Amino acid sequence: MTTTYQEPIVEKREYVLLKRLISLSNFHFDGSPPEEVNKLSELLKNAKVLDEEDMPKDIIRLQTTVTVSQFESQEIRFQIVLPDAVTLKEKHKSVLSALGVACFGHSPGQQIHVPCDGFLEQYSIVKVHQPN
Repeated sequence: MTTTYQEPIVEKREYVLLKRLISLSNFHFDGSPPEEVNKLSELLKNAKVLDEEDMPKDIIRLQTTVTVSQFESQEIRFQIVLPDAVTLKEKHKSVLSALGVACFGHSPGQQIHVPCDGFLEQYSIVKVHQPN
């Protein structure tokens, strides 16, 4: 059974780390558009922050492998990582990418909207796998 949560959920240490990343983004250019930094900042403002032991296992967070689909067709699988850990070979998405920030803090069964070429593409979060 899939649980849908009312607001994004973020683990406390990741919350602090991401707040630091946002504050440093003014001083460090990592190729991420400022729009995504603003979206992550807004997500963190609205998030429910929990201790590690209270985190639901189905919430997308750093190092989570995520599977999304668009219109129940082709599935896309990737891992959410910090910007400096992105590698194409490993199918990583930065938490500051459009798809990364749209997924972060959410769970399977939820719909997300990702800006692409002036349009909003809708995806469904299908599966979440946490690292050991």
